[in-house]
Amino acid sequence: MKYANKIIVLLTTNNINEVKIYKRRYSVNFRFFDIGDFSLSKKLENIAVPYYFVAEKDLTTSMFYVPDKNINITTTAYLREVLTSISSSE
Repeated sequence: MKYANKIIVLLTTNNINEVKIYKRRYSVNFRFFDIGDFSLSKKLENIAVPYYFVAEKDLTTSMFYVPDKNINITTTAYLREVLTSISSSE
């Protein structure tokens, strides 16, 4: 994947081995970081579901998106928009 080096996964986990298994099972080349109790967004910290966002080099964040597992087309559209944004910033 062309942009795999630009994608990271931030998570909170008690078992880092689960992450290793996931990476192997799905051949994921993204970097994973356990952020413990750190929160990137006070508004999203209590929703207990995954969400996407874009982080800039200066650590500002934008384009927050909470996917709905029942509406995959919106997630696909969001990810295409992010890809377009990344491509145009190069």
